[in-house]
Formats: sequence, C-alpha cells, structure tokens
Amino acid sequence: MKQLLICLLAATAFAASSAAHAQATTVKVDPKNNKVGKPVVDKPKVKLLSRDELRFCLVQDRDLTAEAKDIKLAEAQIVSDRDALKVQRAADDARDAELTQATPQLKVDIEALGKFATDFQADTKLDKAAIKLKQEEYAARSTVLQARIDEHNKGLQSIRAARAAYNTRAEAFTAGLDTHNARVEKHLDKFDAKDLACKNKTYDEADEIALKKEMAAKP
Repeated sequence: MKQLLICLLAATAFAASSAAHAQATTVKVDPKNNKVGKPVVDKPKVKLLSRDELRFCLVQDRDLTAEAKDIKLAEAQIVSDRDALKVQRAADDARDAELTQATPQLKVDIEALGKFATDFQADTKLDKAAIKLKQEEYAARSTVLQARIDEHNKGLQSIRAARAAYNTRAEAFTAGLDTHNARVEKHLDKFDAKDLACKNKTYDEADEIALKKEMAAKP
C-alpha cells in the first residue's frame, strides 16, 4: 500500500497508532499456569480506493496537469496582448496630443493669411505690379498652408481610425480575458473535486501499475 500523494494524512496516522496502543493493553492469560501471553492487537482496516476510483484520480491528475500548462501559456499570451495594447494606446495618445497642440497654431496661420489677403486688397496705394506681387505671395503662402492643413486633417483621420482599431482590439481582449477567467474557475473547481476524491487516500500499488499501463496504451 502507499499514499496517492506524497504527504500522509496526519490524522489517519495518529488514529491508527492510537488504536494500536489502546488494543495493546488487552492481553491473553493462560488459565492453566496463569501466565500472561503476548498482547493481541487487531490491525486497523484501511479502506482502499477501488480501481475505478483510482483511475479517476490518475486521469484527473494527468488532465489537470496538462490543462494547467495550457493555462499558463494562455496567460503569457494574455500578458503579451495586454502590453501590446498599452503600447498602441500610448502611441495613439502621443499622436493625438501632437495634433491637438498643432491645431491652435494652424488656426492662427489661417487667420493671418486671410488678413494678409484682406489688407492688400484694401490697400488703394498699391499699383498693379505691387498687387501682383502680393497675389503671388498669397498664392505661395496659401499653397504651403493648405499642405499643412491637408496633412493635419489626414492625421486626424488616421488617429480616429487608430482609436477605432484600438477599441476593437480592446473589446476582443476583454472578451478573451473573460473566457480565460471562466476556464480558470472551471479548472480550479475540477482540481478541488479531484482533491476531495483523491487527496490522502490509499490504494493498491498493483492497481496503480495496471492503470498506468492502461493509460499509456490509451492516452
């Protein structure tokens, strides 16, 4: 006989030794010569796990060990996905802040160009050549400013798309995390049930050998 787990149940060991001690006080007396014989001690009977019960324990131990490894790998992937989301969020926040900071100056430059056009159009002292120069200057400044505006708007569209992509990934991550947590809870419930049925229980070593051969042949 041996224990299914390494640790013996202390209470069982104590009870067994206590019963042996109590029964050691009962002795045989030879009626002919009144001599005291050797103490008679009844060995306590230990209930063994049946082969089916032991099979359940061994299969559960094998399956739960494998599942625990899978859960650990899944948790590593979850941490990786979480960190990737953090990196994406930080990059999106930085880009958003950059665009937000650029907006006031862009508005100032738009207003300044508009004032430039209004001023030279209202200046009656300018001759045709001067007006032409002003118009050329306005066109050049307008071209540069429009490029900045287009780039800014493109950035705003990009950050909106990035935010939407992040939200989609975050929702999928949250759903996956919920599924993972439910799996862990179920795993722990099965582990508790296995412990309740198998922990500190004794069994026949011959059953263990036979069952391990059986499990090796039919994984």
